[in-house]
Amino acid sequence: MRYIKDILLEKAIIHIVDPNSDEPIIAAKPLKITEEVEEFVRKHVIKSLNDDETISSRFLSDQVEVASSIFSWIQDDEVFYNQSVALTERMFKLMKTKDIPSGDMLFVQYVADEQRCFGLMKLDYQVSYMHNITFSEDDLVVELISQEIGLPSVGQRLKKCAFFTKAPENQLEMIVLDKKEKVEDGHQDFFVQDYLECVKISDDTLKTRNFKKTVEKWTQKNLADHIDIASEVRDSVNDKLLSEKTISVEAIAAEVFEQIPEMKESFKEAVAEAGYRDGTSFEVDQNWVEKKMKSKQIRTDTGVVIKGEFDFFNDSQRFTIRKNGDGTVDYVIKGVRNVVER
Repeated sequence: MRYIKDILLEKAIIHIVDPNSDEPIIAAKPLKITEEVEEFVRKHVIKSLNDDETISSRFLSDQVEVASSIFSWIQDDEVFYNQSVALTERMFKLMKTKDIPSGDMLFVQYVADEQRCFGLMKLDYQVSYMHNITFSEDDLVVELISQEIGLPSVGQRLKKCAFFTKAPENQLEMIVLDKKEKVEDGHQDFFVQDYLECVKISDDTLKTRNFKKTVEKWTQKNLADHIDIASEVRDSVNDKLLSEKTISVEAIAAEVFEQIPEMKESFKEAVAEAGYRDGTSFEVDQNWVEKKMKSKQIRTDTGVVIKGEFDFFNDSQRFTIRKNGDGTVDYVIKGVRNVVER
Protein backbone atom coordinates (compact mmCIF):
# COMPACT_ATOMS: atom_id res chain seq x y z
CA MET A 1 0.00 0.00 0.00
CA ARG A 2 3.06 2.26 0.40
CA TYR A 3 5.05 3.87 -2.42
CA ILE A 4 1.99 4.47 -4.61
CA LYS A 5 2.38 6.85 -7.53
CA ASP A 6 -1.26 7.76 -8.03
CA ILE A 7 -4.79 7.07 -6.81
CA LEU A 8 -8.31 7.11 -8.20
CA LEU A 9 -10.48 8.90 -5.65
CA GLU A 10 -13.95 7.40 -5.25
CA LYS A 11 -15.38 9.12 -2.15
CA ALA A 12 -14.37 11.78 0.36
CA ILE A 13 -16.04 13.56 3.24
CA ILE A 14 -14.93 16.14 5.83
CA HIS A 15 -16.30 16.63 9.35
CA ILE A 16 -15.15 19.29 11.83
CA VAL A 17 -13.82 18.53 15.33
CA ASP A 18 -13.37 21.49 17.67
CA PRO A 19 -13.20 20.70 21.42
CA ASN A 20 -14.53 24.20 22.18
CA SER A 21 -17.85 23.20 20.61
CA ASP A 22 -20.54 21.09 22.24
CA GLU A 23 -20.48 18.54 19.43
CA PRO A 24 -18.67 17.85 16.17
CA ILE A 25 -19.95 19.52 13.00
CA ILE A 26 -21.09 16.69 10.75
CA ALA A 27 -21.39 17.19 7.00
CA ALA A 28 -24.72 16.17 5.51
CA LYS A 29 -23.17 14.42 2.53
CA PRO A 30 -19.79 13.55 0.94
CA LEU A 31 -17.70 16.06 -0.97
CA LYS A 32 -18.34 16.62 -4.64
CA ILE A 33 -15.23 15.27 -6.36
CA THR A 34 -14.08 18.27 -8.33
CA GLU A 35 -10.65 18.63 -9.90
CA GLU A 36 -9.50 20.74 -6.94
CA VAL A 37 -10.82 18.26 -4.34
CA GLU A 38 -9.21 15.31 -6.12
CA GLU A 39 -5.86 17.12 -6.35
CA PHE A 40 -5.97 18.07 -2.64
CA VAL A 41 -6.82 14.53 -1.49
CA ARG A 42 -4.53 12.78 -3.96
CA LYS A 43 -1.43 14.73 -2.96
CA HIS A 44 -2.06 14.31 0.76
CA VAL A 45 -2.66 10.56 0.45
CA ILE A 46 0.43 9.96 -1.67
CA LYS A 47 2.64 12.21 0.45
CA SER A 48 1.45 10.59 3.70
CA LEU A 49 1.85 7.00 2.50
CA ASN A 50 5.34 7.75 1.20
CA ASP A 51 6.40 9.48 4.42
CA ASP A 52 9.44 7.89 6.04
CA GLU A 53 7.69 7.77 9.42
CA THR A 54 4.85 5.45 8.42
CA ILE A 55 4.51 2.20 10.37
CA SER A 56 2.68 -1.02 9.67
CA SER A 57 0.20 -1.65 12.48
CA ARG A 58 -2.51 -3.97 13.73
CA PHE A 59 -5.47 -3.40 16.01
CA LEU A 60 -5.25 -4.73 19.56
CA SER A 61 -8.49 -6.56 18.82
CA ASP A 62 -11.03 -6.83 16.03
CA GLN A 63 -13.56 -5.64 18.59
CA VAL A 64 -12.12 -2.19 19.31
CA GLU A 65 -14.35 0.60 18.05
CA VAL A 66 -12.22 1.84 15.14
CA ALA A 67 -11.50 -1.72 13.99
CA SER A 68 -15.23 -2.53 13.90
CA SER A 69 -15.91 0.60 11.86
CA ILE A 70 -13.09 -0.11 9.40
CA PHE A 71 -14.06 -3.75 8.89
CA SER A 72 -17.68 -2.72 8.28
CA TRP A 73 -16.50 -0.07 5.81
CA ILE A 74 -14.30 -2.51 3.91
CA GLN A 75 -17.01 -5.17 3.71
CA ASP A 76 -19.67 -2.71 2.54
CA ASP A 77 -18.65 0.67 1.14
CA GLU A 78 -22.29 1.83 1.36
CA VAL A 79 -21.68 2.45 5.08
CA PHE A 80 -18.97 5.01 4.22
CA TYR A 81 -20.99 7.96 5.51
CA ASN A 82 -22.22 6.36 8.74
CA GLN A 83 -18.78 5.06 9.67
CA SER A 84 -17.17 8.43 8.96
CA VAL A 85 -19.62 9.97 11.44
CA ALA A 86 -18.89 7.32 14.08
CA LEU A 87 -15.13 7.73 13.70
CA THR A 88 -15.44 11.52 13.90
CA GLU A 89 -17.53 11.34 17.08
CA ARG A 90 -14.90 9.08 18.63
CA MET A 91 -12.17 11.63 17.90
CA PHE A 92 -14.33 14.46 19.27
CA LYS A 93 -14.95 12.62 22.58
CA LEU A 94 -11.22 12.04 22.91
CA MET A 95 -10.48 15.71 22.20
CA LYS A 96 -12.82 16.78 25.02
CA THR A 97 -10.64 14.94 27.55
CA LYS A 98 -7.18 15.74 26.17
CA ASP A 99 -5.33 18.73 24.77
CA ILE A 100 -5.66 17.81 21.08
CA PRO A 101 -5.61 20.50 18.36
CA SER A 102 -8.82 21.36 16.52
CA GLY A 103 -9.10 20.33 12.90
CA ASP A 104 -11.07 18.48 10.27
CA MET A 105 -11.46 14.74 9.87
CA LEU A 106 -11.07 13.73 6.24
CA PHE A 107 -12.25 10.25 5.21
CA VAL A 108 -11.43 8.89 1.77
CA GLN A 109 -12.07 5.82 -0.34
CA TYR A 110 -9.79 5.31 -3.32
CA VAL A 111 -8.21 2.75 -5.63
CA ALA A 112 -4.42 2.34 -5.87
CA ASP A 113 -2.54 -0.43 -7.66
CA GLU A 114 -5.87 -2.16 -8.37
CA GLN A 115 -6.71 -2.29 -4.65
CA ARG A 116 -9.59 -0.50 -2.97
CA CYS A 117 -8.20 1.41 -0.01
CA PHE A 118 -9.61 3.52 2.78
CA GLY A 119 -8.10 6.35 4.77
CA LEU A 120 -8.76 8.69 7.65
CA MET A 121 -6.69 11.84 8.04
CA LYS A 122 -6.75 14.47 10.75
CA LEU A 123 -6.20 17.89 9.20
CA ASP A 124 -4.88 20.14 11.97
CA TYR A 125 -5.56 23.80 11.38
CA GLN A 126 -2.65 25.91 10.18
CA VAL A 127 -2.21 29.64 10.66
CA SER A 128 -2.35 31.36 7.28
CA TYR A 129 -2.35 35.02 6.35
CA MET A 130 -4.30 37.25 4.01
CA HIS A 131 -4.35 40.97 3.27
CA ASN A 132 -7.14 43.30 4.27
CA ILE A 133 -7.68 46.63 2.49
CA THR A 134 -9.06 49.61 4.41
CA PHE A 135 -9.07 53.40 4.05
CA SER A 136 -7.81 55.86 6.65
CA GLU A 137 -8.40 59.53 5.94
CA ASP A 138 -8.66 58.73 2.23
CA ASP A 139 -5.40 56.78 2.33
CA LEU A 140 -5.46 53.18 1.20
CA VAL A 141 -4.13 50.88 3.96
CA VAL A 142 -3.14 47.24 3.42
CA GLU A 143 -3.03 45.14 6.60
CA LEU A 144 -1.93 41.57 7.24
CA ILE A 145 -4.50 39.39 9.00
CA SER A 146 -3.96 35.88 10.34
CA GLN A 147 -6.43 33.09 9.65
CA GLU A 148 -6.49 30.49 12.42
CA ILE A 149 -8.45 27.76 10.65
CA GLY A 150 -6.59 27.20 7.42
CA LEU A 151 -6.22 23.59 6.31
CA PRO A 152 -2.78 22.13 5.46
CA SER A 153 -1.80 22.95 1.90
CA VAL A 154 -0.86 20.18 -0.53
CA GLY A 155 2.79 21.01 0.11
CA GLN A 156 2.54 20.41 3.86
CA ARG A 157 2.80 17.07 5.61
CA LEU A 158 0.01 15.69 7.77
CA LYS A 159 0.70 14.37 11.26
CA LYS A 160 -2.05 11.85 11.95
CA CYS A 161 -3.31 9.41 9.28
CA ALA A 162 -4.31 5.78 8.93
CA PHE A 163 -4.81 3.82 5.72
CA PHE A 164 -6.41 0.43 5.27
CA THR A 165 -6.97 -2.22 2.64
CA LYS A 166 -8.18 -5.80 2.66
CA ALA A 167 -5.41 -8.39 2.95
CA PRO A 168 -5.56 -12.17 2.19
CA GLU A 169 -7.62 -14.41 4.45
CA ASN A 170 -9.91 -11.56 5.51
CA GLN A 171 -7.06 -9.79 7.23
CA LEU A 172 -6.38 -6.07 7.20
CA GLU A 173 -3.32 -4.19 6.00
CA MET A 174 -2.91 -1.03 8.04
CA ILE A 175 -0.40 1.80 7.58
CA VAL A 176 -0.26 4.56 10.22
CA LEU A 177 1.46 7.93 10.18
CA ASP A 178 1.81 9.39 13.66
CA LYS A 179 4.10 12.41 13.87
CA LYS A 180 4.57 13.37 17.51
CA GLU A 181 3.33 16.64 18.90
CA LYS A 182 3.10 18.15 22.36
CA VAL A 183 -0.08 17.19 24.20
CA GLU A 184 -0.17 18.91 27.60
CA ASP A 185 -3.08 17.11 29.27
CA GLY A 186 -2.45 13.69 27.78
CA HIS A 187 0.38 12.02 25.92
CA GLN A 188 1.91 12.07 22.48
CA ASP A 189 0.57 8.64 21.53
CA PHE A 190 -3.12 9.51 21.76
CA PHE A 191 -3.70 8.78 18.06
CA VAL A 192 -2.26 5.27 18.15
CA GLN A 193 -3.05 4.21 21.70
CA ASP A 194 -6.33 5.96 22.49
CA TYR A 195 -7.99 6.60 19.14
CA LEU A 196 -6.95 3.72 16.89
CA GLU A 197 -6.00 1.30 19.70
CA CYS A 198 -3.32 -0.36 17.63
CA VAL A 199 0.30 -1.45 17.94
CA LYS A 200 3.31 -1.23 15.64
CA ILE A 201 4.39 -4.21 13.52
CA SER A 202 8.09 -4.59 12.80
CA ASP A 203 7.89 -5.38 9.08
CA ASP A 204 10.61 -5.44 6.41
CA THR A 205 10.17 -1.73 5.70
CA LEU A 206 10.73 -0.75 9.33
CA LYS A 207 13.67 -3.12 9.73
CA THR A 208 15.39 -1.87 6.57
CA ARG A 209 14.74 1.79 7.34
CA ASN A 210 15.87 1.56 10.98
CA PHE A 211 18.98 -0.48 10.16
CA LYS A 212 20.16 2.23 7.77
CA LYS A 213 19.39 4.90 10.37
CA THR A 214 21.12 2.95 13.17
CA VAL A 215 24.30 2.46 11.13
CA GLU A 216 24.43 6.17 10.26
CA LYS A 217 23.90 7.21 13.89
CA TRP A 218 26.66 4.85 15.09
CA THR A 219 29.02 6.03 12.33
CA GLN A 220 28.54 9.70 13.18
CA LYS A 221 29.17 9.03 16.87
CA ASN A 222 32.11 6.63 16.65
CA LEU A 223 33.89 7.55 13.43
CA ALA A 224 33.67 11.34 13.51
CA ASP A 225 37.47 11.56 13.55
CA HIS A 226 37.98 8.78 10.99
CA ILE A 227 36.30 10.11 7.86
CA ASP A 228 37.94 7.57 5.56
CA ILE A 229 36.77 4.61 7.66
CA ALA A 230 33.32 6.16 8.02
CA SER A 231 33.07 6.41 4.24
CA GLU A 232 34.01 2.73 3.86
CA VAL A 233 31.41 1.69 6.45
CA ARG A 234 28.66 3.69 4.74
CA ASP A 235 29.58 2.43 1.28
CA SER A 236 29.69 -1.19 2.41
CA VAL A 237 26.30 -1.04 4.13
CA ASN A 238 24.75 0.84 1.19
CA ASP A 239 26.09 -1.74 -1.27
CA LYS A 240 24.57 -4.54 0.81
CA LEU A 241 21.17 -2.89 0.99
CA LEU A 242 21.19 -2.18 -2.74
CA SER A 243 22.32 -5.64 -3.82
CA GLU A 244 21.24 -8.19 -1.19
CA LYS A 245 17.78 -9.58 -0.50
CA THR A 246 18.66 -10.58 3.07
CA ILE A 247 20.94 -8.85 5.55
CA SER A 248 22.81 -10.93 8.14
CA VAL A 249 23.99 -8.78 11.04
CA GLU A 250 26.96 -11.07 11.76
CA ALA A 251 28.02 -11.23 8.11
CA ILE A 252 27.83 -7.50 7.57
CA ALA A 253 29.74 -6.79 10.80
CA ALA A 254 32.48 -9.25 9.83
CA GLU A 255 32.85 -7.80 6.34
CA VAL A 256 32.62 -4.12 7.21
CA PHE A 257 35.06 -4.35 10.12
CA GLU A 258 37.46 -6.93 8.75
CA GLN A 259 40.31 -4.40 8.83
CA ILE A 260 39.23 -2.70 12.07
CA PRO A 261 38.12 -5.51 14.44
CA GLU A 262 38.30 -3.22 17.47
CA MET A 263 35.22 -1.41 16.12
CA LYS A 264 33.24 -4.56 15.43
CA GLU A 265 31.91 -5.17 18.95
CA SER A 266 30.85 -1.55 19.39
CA PHE A 267 28.94 -1.75 16.11
CA LYS A 268 27.26 -5.05 17.06
CA GLU A 269 26.22 -3.66 20.44
CA ALA A 270 24.68 -0.59 18.79
CA VAL A 271 22.61 -2.55 16.28
CA ALA A 272 21.64 -5.07 19.00
CA GLU A 273 20.18 -2.23 21.07
CA ALA A 274 18.13 -1.26 18.00
CA GLY A 275 16.74 -4.81 17.76
CA TYR A 276 19.25 -6.40 15.36
CA ARG A 277 20.84 -8.96 17.67
CA ASP A 278 23.81 -11.13 16.83
CA GLY A 279 22.84 -14.04 14.62
CA THR A 280 19.68 -12.40 13.30
CA SER A 281 18.87 -11.44 9.74
CA PHE A 282 16.07 -9.59 7.99
CA GLU A 283 14.60 -9.26 4.53
CA VAL A 284 15.52 -6.05 2.74
CA ASP A 285 12.51 -4.05 1.57
CA GLN A 286 13.48 -3.53 -2.06
CA ASN A 287 10.67 -1.03 -2.60
CA TRP A 288 12.01 1.19 0.18
CA VAL A 289 15.56 0.86 -1.16
CA GLU A 290 14.46 1.71 -4.69
CA LYS A 291 12.58 4.81 -3.54
CA LYS A 292 14.81 6.12 -0.75
CA MET A 293 18.29 5.17 -1.98
CA LYS A 294 18.23 6.53 -5.50
CA SER A 295 20.53 9.34 -4.44
CA LYS A 296 22.62 10.36 -1.49
CA GLN A 297 23.91 13.60 -0.06
CA ILE A 298 27.24 14.32 1.60
CA ARG A 299 27.55 17.28 3.98
CA THR A 300 31.08 18.16 5.03
CA ASP A 301 32.29 20.05 8.09
CA THR A 302 33.70 22.63 5.68
CA GLY A 303 30.20 23.65 4.60
CA VAL A 304 30.13 21.84 1.25
CA VAL A 305 27.17 19.74 0.10
CA ILE A 306 27.53 17.12 -2.64
CA LYS A 307 24.37 15.45 -3.91
CA GLY A 308 23.96 12.90 -6.68
CA GLU A 309 22.74 9.50 -7.77
CA PHE A 310 24.32 6.48 -6.04
CA ASP A 311 25.85 5.45 -9.35
CA PHE A 312 27.73 8.75 -9.49
CA PHE A 313 29.47 8.15 -6.15
CA ASN A 314 30.37 4.58 -7.18
CA ASP A 315 31.85 5.60 -10.55
CA SER A 316 35.59 6.24 -10.16
CA GLN A 317 35.59 8.01 -13.55
CA ARG A 318 33.35 10.71 -12.11
CA PHE A 319 34.00 10.77 -8.36
CA THR A 320 36.83 9.66 -6.05
CA ILE A 321 37.87 10.05 -2.43
CA ARG A 322 41.54 10.84 -1.92
CA LYS A 323 43.06 10.17 1.51
CA ASN A 324 45.51 12.77 2.78
CA GLY A 325 47.21 10.74 5.52
CA ASP A 326 46.29 13.19 8.28
CA GLY A 327 42.77 11.90 8.87
CA THR A 328 41.23 14.17 6.24
CA VAL A 329 40.10 13.36 2.72
CA ASP A 330 39.54 15.24 -0.52
CA TYR A 331 36.42 14.67 -2.57
CA VAL A 332 37.28 14.88 -6.26
CA ILE A 333 34.56 15.46 -8.89
CA LYS A 334 35.95 14.57 -12.31
CA GLY A 335 35.17 15.51 -15.88
CA VAL A 336 33.10 18.63 -15.20
CA ARG A 337 32.36 20.48 -18.45
CA ASN A 338 29.78 23.00 -17.27
CA VAL A 339 28.49 24.44 -14.00
CA VAL A 340 25.16 26.07 -13.14
CA GLU A 341 25.19 28.26 -10.03
CA ARG A 342 22.01 28.76 -7.97
